[in-house]
This record gives sequence, structure tokens and C-alpha cells, in this order.
Amino acid sequence: MLTLLRLLTISIVIVLSMSANPVSGFSMDEQHVRSTVISSSFSFNPYPDRRQDVVNSVLQTISEGSGKLRAFTSYKAELEIVYRPLMEPGKQAGLVFGIERTSISGDTGYRDFDLSHLLIPDKADFVLRLYAESGSLVTETRLEGLDIESEDSDWFMVSLPGENLNGIYAEFSDTELYYDHRTLERIKSWGEALAGYYQATFIIEEAEELIDGLDPDNPETLLLDEFRLCQAEALAGEIAQATFHSWLNLPQADPEQVIPAYERLIERIDVLRTRFNASITLIDQLFYRSGISITEDSPELAREYFLSAITYNPFHIPSHVAIADADLKSGSKVEALARLGDVFSVMNPVGLELRDASYMTDSVLKAFYDDAREYIGEQRFTQSLELLEHATRFCTLSDEFYTCTGELGQLLRASHMGIYDSFLVVSSRALRNDNLRLARIYIDSALDYQQANNDFIPTDGDALDLLFSVFTRHRVLSDLFGMFGNSGGDNEHINAVRDIGQEYELLHKHLLESVSNADLQSAVLNYSVAGMPAVAIKMLVKLQQRGVRASEVTFHQRIAGRLAAAELWEPGAPGSKKPETLLDELNAGDPWLSIYRQSFYEGWENMP
Repeated sequence: MLTLLRLLTISIVIVLSMSANPVSGFSMDEQHVRSTVISSSFSFNPYPDRRQDVVNSVLQTISEGSGKLRAFTSYKAELEIVYRPLMEPGKQAGLVFGIERTSISGDTGYRDFDLSHLLIPDKADFVLRLYAESGSLVTETRLEGLDIESEDSDWFMVSLPGENLNGIYAEFSDTELYYDHRTLERIKSWGEALAGYYQATFIIEEAEELIDGLDPDNPETLLLDEFRLCQAEALAGEIAQATFHSWLNLPQADPEQVIPAYERLIERIDVLRTRFNASITLIDQLFYRSGISITEDSPELAREYFLSAITYNPFHIPSHVAIADADLKSGSKVEALARLGDVFSVMNPVGLELRDASYMTDSVLKAFYDDAREYIGEQRFTQSLELLEHATRFCTLSDEFYTCTGELGQLLRASHMGIYDSFLVVSSRALRNDNLRLARIYIDSALDYQQANNDFIPTDGDALDLLFSVFTRHRVLSDLFGMFGNSGGDNEHINAVRDIGQEYELLHKHLLESVSNADLQSAVLNYSVAGMPAVAIKMLVKLQQRGVRASEVTFHQRIAGRLAAAELWEPGAPGSKKPETLLDELNAGDPWLSIYRQSFYEGWENMP
């Protein structure tokens, strides 16, 4: 077919070319275009030459397809030659010849196919005679080996003398159309194309089997089915690119109905491809829906569906929420909250996904809070804090999209206060047993814990109150051991009183601000025994400011003054300060402190 089309194109080009280049003064109308037909018949030759050997091979091919003997097979080729005069300025006049039409008749069929487009001869030999209108011979020439399938716009041209070409006509004789190796190549290619045509029916069946049963709505088989669909598309592509489309006269001659079957296949593939593309784009959603549909009956299998959705789309928020729900129901609330934390901090949910994730988070946090309250009620404060630590981390990471309620802060405060109070409970028990060293250890732990968690324990007053009790108990025991002549016990407790007084500056600040007058009076004695007269004076001044009469603290002033003198006296030290100077430095000049000063002088005078 390609050969025939090319030959027809040649003749058309010739006609257009001649119309575009008319001879000056020469009318290019139909009377100047003439035509003639040359032909050759082809039949079996038992004694072939090289050219006839090609013909015998072609006849053998035809006879095999038609069921006839090669000796009874023949056909005829005809070429319609058109020619017209041509004269262009600066060029010699002549006749231009082109092929207007080719035709094959006779035994040209092979099974259900026509071989006419393959049987156009390759070359032509002939004698060309040109005659004037009067019948006289103008010129005679023999032309050999002209390619019939010429790529030139003109098949050939014959130059003539003179300018008047009207009435010139051509006569062909000794014509021979024949074949060369190209015909055998065409026949071979055509045979391969024909084999491909018959193979196409099996390829189509194979592709149909591949797409039978494909389900674009089943996420479990979607990728495998997608692979099968790709295989079917590849097979359909083989048929689309097959050479038989150009070599065979389809669809007019289509005994196996390959073209209709192929079109049906393509239609099915196109529908499936559209659905598969949509499903693959939403494969995570397909897994999710499958999981939701069996959540109640098969929770473990549903979880696998949700995990599959996340495998294909790590940011599929509905599947993360569904897994969090499953974890919560199975008692794995820590895992559930951690997953939701990723949803809020990494995936940035919006719209319905934000709403659903928030609802699920409410449920998960409620489980945390309920357990924390239970731990707090059982005084298992450390476990409560360990549990609430997960909630705290979640709330910190997710604060941009999820706002935690104040309940978390309340539970954290209760838990931290529980631990803080636990230290004080143990310390109080040790104080009651006069295990003052152990009591102080737990007070120190309470103070350290309060300082580290002051957001939840706003004041250390309870610990300092207890420390003051330990402070006072050391002083009392020191007095008792001294009364009974136990110098060892006396010294031990005196040293403890000094240690507490000097180490805890925050204690005397607390006493000045928060305690009762009775405790403040005891503090005067404690700091006096501790050798801190300046602090003791501050305590007395504070009592004065609170309206306490001097007579109510006579005993305290006497003890404080005497102990201050003992603390400040430096026997034999050169340049020692006078008592008056020391009292001035202690700011003890107020008349309200007269007993304190008197006791100080007495103590100073009685020093050895």
C-alpha cells in the first residue's frame, strides 16, 4: 500500500509542478496532457533467468496461499504513463513523463489478503518513440532500469529541439516491467507482518485473561492487579506497534477480526486504567475504609489495614487516629498518645481530620487523667508523674493545634505536692522519734524538690516550719544534756543548732515573715544559741514591731544578751572592741531592748 501511495503521490506532484511552471505563451490545458499504458504479464517460467527467478518466487508465495499450482498462477501489471510538454526560460524544451496509475490484475490474492501493493514492479525497460502531430518520428531512445518507485517528482524527461511541442505524442515498445531484490524483501516483510497478524489473536486473548477479574476497589490486590494491567497494556502496545497495520489491508481484510477485538481490549483497558489510577491515588483511603468496615468483628485485621494505609501514605491521619483508638481500647494509651502527638506536631491536621484527631485525643487524655487520679488517691505519686509525663510531652508538642485543659496542671500539682509532702511526713515521723539527722535529710530533700518544681509547689513554708521544729529540738536537747552534765550530747546538739542557723539563710527570712510570735520568740533563743546575735536582734525587733511588750520577752532578752556577750567576747585580743561598740553594731540601742543590753553587759563582765 505504501508503494502505491508513493506512486500516486509522484503523479500528483508532477501535475502540480507543471501547473506551477507554465511555458510562456503555452496554454496548459487538458489537450496538451496525454497518457498511454504499458504493461507486463507474469507467469511461471520453468527456465528462469535472474529476473524471472524473482517472479517464480513470488508466484510460489501466491500459490501457497491460494491452493493453486505455481504453473497455473499469473498476474498482470499495468502502468498508466502521463506526459506533457515543458518549456521553461533558459532551459531546453522537452516532455516530462510521470506515472499516473499502477494496477495489478490476475492471481494476486493470498488467503484473505490482496498482494497487489507488493507486486508493483521495481523497474522498467522500454523503447520510447516520439512522433510529431503529422506522424513523423521526432526521436527514438531506449531507456533501461528506470525505477518505477522513483523518489523524483518527475519519472523522467526527454529533451527536444525547437519550441513548438504541440501535437507531440509518445509510443512505448519492447516494454518489460520486472523485479529486483526489493520485491523479495517486501514479500519477506509482508510474510512476517502476516505472521504477526495471526499471532495478534493470541496476544489479545492473553491480555484479556490478564485483565479478567481485576478489582480496582480491593486494596489488598490493587498493586498486583495494577501489575497485571500494566502487562496487558504492554501487550496491547505490541499490537498497536505491529507492522501488519502498514503491510495488510486492514480493516477491509481482517478474517481473524483482530481490529474489533483489539478495539474492545483497548476500551476495557482504558476503563480499568482510569479506575486503577484513581484507586492507586487513594489506596490509603481504600485500606482505611476496609479497616473501618471490620473494626468491630476483626480488630487485629482492621489494624493491619490501617498500617497498610500508613505504609503507602505515612501522613494518612484517619488511619493514625483509628490505630490510636485501637491502642486505647487495648490498654496501650501511651502508644496511642504518642501517635496522636505525631499527628499534631508533624502532620498538621485541618478540617475534619483536626476535629477527629482532637476528639480521639480527648478520650486518650481522659484515660491518662483517670489513672493519674487513681494513683494520687493511692499516694503513688511517682507513678502518677511518670504517667503524666507523657501527657506533658504531648501537650508541649501539640500546642499549636490542640489545647490541653487545666486538668493536667491540677494533676501535676497534686502529684508534685504529694511527693513534697511525703518527704515532710517521713521527716515529721523522724522528728517525733528524735531522729533529728534523718528528719533533716528529708527536709533537705523536700526543699530541693520544691526548688526544682516551684511551678507546682509555690512555697517551701511547710518544709521550713518543720526545719524550725528540728532547729528548736536541737536547742532543747542541748539544754537537757547540759543540765544532766552530758557534755558530749550537749556539744552534738549545740553544733547542730549552729549548723542549721548558719546554713539556712532562707529559714530566718521565713521566720521573720511567716511564723507566730511564739515561734519567733523561740527563734530568738535558737539563733542566740547558734551564735548569731544579729539575727536574734532582728527577731526581737520583729516582735517589737508586732506590738509585743518588752516584759513578755524578758527571759528571751536575758538569754540572748548573755549568749551574745559570750559569742562576741575576745579575751586578751589586742584592739578588742568595747561592749558599747558591739551593741551599736548589733543595733541594740532601742530602749525596748534595755534588758538585752543589761544582760549583755553582765555577761561581758563575767567572762573569765
